[in-house]
Amino acid sequence: MYDGPGTPCGYAFSVNGVDGSDYAAASGGVITIDGASGGISGTGSIFDVNDVCDYLTSSTSCNAATYSAQSFTASSVSAPDSLGFVQFALNSNLYASGSTIPSVILDGYMIDANHIRLVEDWSNDWYAGTTGGTAVAQTGTGAFSTASISGSSYVFGMGGYDVNGVLQNAGVLTFNSDGTVSGTLSFNDLTFQTPNGGTALAAAVGTYTVDSTGRVSIYNVTDNATFGYNLELYLSGGSKAVMISMDATNPTTPDVLGGLSWQQGTGAFDLTTITGDYAIALDQYGVDPSTSTEAEWDAVGLLTSDGTGNLGGYFDQNLSLFVGGGLVPDKSFSATLATTSTNGVYTVTPNSGTYTSYIVDGTAGVVLQDDPSGLTLGYFANQ
Repeated sequence: MYDGPGTPCGYAFSVNGVDGSDYAAASGGVITIDGASGGISGTGSIFDVNDVCDYLTSSTSCNAATYSAQSFTASSVSAPDSLGFVQFALNSNLYASGSTIPSVILDGYMIDANHIRLVEDWSNDWYAGTTGGTAVAQTGTGAFSTASISGSSYVFGMGGYDVNGVLQNAGVLTFNSDGTVSGTLSFNDLTFQTPNGGTALAAAVGTYTVDSTGRVSIYNVTDNATFGYNLELYLSGGSKAVMISMDATNPTTPDVLGGLSWQQGTGAFDLTTITGDYAIALDQYGVDPSTSTEAEWDAVGLLTSDGTGNLGGYFDQNLSLFVGGGLVPDKSFSATLATTSTNGVYTVTPNSGTYTSYIVDGTAGVVLQDDPSGLTLGYFANQ
């Protein structure tokens, strides 16, 4: 993870879930490992926090708060064990100032040297949140600039909460050379949804800035009518990135989100772009209309696209109790895939419901349910 003096190793990370008071929270940033034995001096590191319930300003009640561009104090990460387990002990002056208890402890499980799955060690850190996410290794740590992203597009998918409950969103953002942001976005919180195919961002409204850590601050992602987001995107220097929202204090559309992002391929996308077999994972949520009971269920499976707009395959679903409970294996699935007027944005129409898909390239993409019958956010990649 760290190759010695003069070669700092950076990881872009984001985690989200709930804080110690069970209110929605997300944090993200860049951790730079620059010392012997996993030392993190704080130089070149940065993080942001978006929390619906923050006790820093009061010991008796919580208020929504966002903290931007915060600094780590001296911190550390353990060496990987034989199973790839590492532990980040991250300190800052923002939380527990003067305490010997790490502000946040993140347990990590390495997929490889470039990808780490994270879960907060809530019972041992000061923040005491129940959060999880991903860290992605950086290339060119400390040397990012506007040129690192200008002219490129990023597909993203994020989950979290807003005032109506569970929220999911997805989209594609293009970072224009004049400092503005364009693109298309979809969201669903069961109370409100964008239409099938997503909604275009208002022209020349959103803006972005990039600092040397790879932290991209994105302001006013909006259609001037139904949604408005401020986002932080953390670059890896490769095709992958991680994201959080920074809207807990937004007076009109507060939200807390976190998730993944990928640099979109170039060129014109059509039906033949999505051809072959794809593994897919879905995070699903719904409400039983007869009892108003809320529950989550999940699914994984295999889809096959014939390159002419036909999708088929199966899912293994782990269902919540209100829809029968238990594991349902090999549930068949079929749908039609269609392009839209926006390059890289597709509609997916199965037997019930409607979905919008944002394509990274021929190998991967994101899909989001955009009808009021339920919430589904998924990621797919070819085999």
